Amino acid sequence: MKMCYVICKRSSLLTPHGGSTHMRNFIFSYKKNHSDIFFVRQSLKSEKIEGLKIYNVRWPKIHHRATTFFLYVLFNIWFMVVGKKIIQEEKPDLIYERESFLGCGGLLLAKRFGLPYVLESNALFIDELIEEENVQVGWFTQLIEKKMKKLLFKKADRIITVTEGLRQELGKRHQVSIDKISVVPNGTDDTIFKPMDQLSCRKELELDSEANIIISVGSLTPGEPIQYLIEAVSEIAKQNINVQLVVLGEGNMKQKYIELARTLGLEARVLFPGFVQNKLVPKYLNVADICVGLFASGRSDVLGGSPMKMFEYLACGKPIIFSDIPGVGDFIREHECGIAVKPDNLNELVSALNRLLKDKELRDVMGTKGREIVQREYTWKANASKTYQICKQLRSG
Repeated sequence: MKMCYVICKRSSLLTPHGGSTHMRNFIFSYKKNHSDIFFVRQSLKSEKIEGLKIYNVRWPKIHHRATTFFLYVLFNIWFMVVGKKIIQEEKPDLIYERESFLGCGGLLLAKRFGLPYVLESNALFIDELIEEENVQVGWFTQLIEKKMKKLLFKKADRIITVTEGLRQELGKRHQVSIDKISVVPNGTDDTIFKPMDQLSCRKELELDSEANIIISVGSLTPGEPIQYLIEAVSEIAKQNINVQLVVLGEGNMKQKYIELARTLGLEARVLFPGFVQNKLVPKYLNVADICVGLFASGRSDVLGGSPMKMFEYLACGKPIIFSDIPGVGDFIREHECGIAVKPDNLNELVSALNRLLKDKELRDVMGTKGREIVQREYTWKANASKTYQICKQLRSG
């Protein structure tokens, strides 16, 4: 069942961002294990990926400003004009669109050619733009975005999301039956994220061979409050424990976190490598004794999570500490692969870190259990297979 994968924005498949990782791994797993697939997006002329046919729809770069919202709308029309030739040439069996800001080009093409239309929605998009990325979006643009999303969800033959909480919220917000929304959790590539020799990885990355190393990967935004982890490291260091924290990622809170580490006298203990090459991420995870993921209380308490980094940590055989949000805390307790702590709770975080740092046997047991469950159920192959079955039922129905 040949798929046309659409996203109406400039989207690289090679950056370390979560969205890029998700798209790249899903597309190649679908292509390898199920059927042909091609990718259509706004122009990124410099990027070519072996083994994948990519169609770039040229369009001027758009900034998120209320005065330019009409360019997004015009792009959808232009996308359909250009896409018409692509669809006629490729003859896909369905169109699969990843949600984007004011994007509906995939829907327009699906209706034009009478093809089944699947919408992927992995977040409350406008909320994240405003709250997490600090983008200024005018009230009129928000109104248009809201109406456009309601149309997308109404017209979609099937909607795919990553958590049950998000499924419920999307149905409520866009006034569609949750029966047409399916949950397909994220995954990881267990052939890339796998256990490696810890000392060799530390030597290659020039990290302390003797320290207890904690790794955190993510977006350095208010939604992932790393300040608690920095403060926890400060408390642990007071116990004369040789501990070091390595934080991978970028975001609008990075400078504040650096300043906090400096204020606490942790410049040598807290490192911020920023974004690193994709090939280096598994090595960074393998230097760790513990891997951590924190989420702020608020939306996460309702929407839950299916964080890719959690599956990457576990695939490397590492014990994890994560905020106890729906979909994450229950997963950790069920599979005994780490410790779930209350969001925004420094004392629980310090206690969990101390428990694992002082018990290597427990760390090893949790790491082994975590890798086993990921290999069974949470690979990108499993993710693509679930999506393929949903699309297959839609096509046959």
